[in-house]
Amino acid sequence: MSALGVFSQLLALVCALLLAPLLTGWVNQCRHWLQNKSAPGVLQPYRMLHKLFNKESVMAEHASPLYRFAPYLVFSCMLLACAIIPTLSTDLPLSPAADAIALVGLFALARVFISLAAMDVGTAFGTLGGRAGPADGVVLCLDDYRFHIFDGDCGNAGAP
Repeated sequence: MSALGVFSQLLALVCALLLAPLLTGWVNQCRHWLQNKSAPGVLQPYRMLHKLFNKESVMAEHASPLYRFAPYLVFSCMLLACAIIPTLSTDLPLSPAADAIALVGLFALARVFISLAAMDVGTAFGTLGGRAGPADGVVLCLDDYRFHIFDGDCGNAGAP
């Protein structure tokens, strides 16, 4: 772990944080152009973030500390996912953890905490939305498994 590796890791994280809204704005602009609609500005996500950071935080009456902690954990998971993907350099301090299983695990952890925070409030809509996300993931996994069965590739290549 060299000083240059740590610097390039921090530079990659800063670039990801600063350029992610720009990418979102560009994708939204392309989507609007493809639908023959008038497109918002590329910098619109930055204006939305500025507005959201200046709003007052609203907490539900019966929410537990999990509801307050979940956004920080989800942000940390996404930031760590940006850190383990080599973008600017390969000599990174987190490069030993850079594999697909760790990345999927981080995304799964974030998804679980989003669902838990949605169900934590105790309203019907929160519970419905919190249960819909993981159910979609299970359906996609089962659907992928079904395609592998129809392809004849069930993962038992060495079986007689």
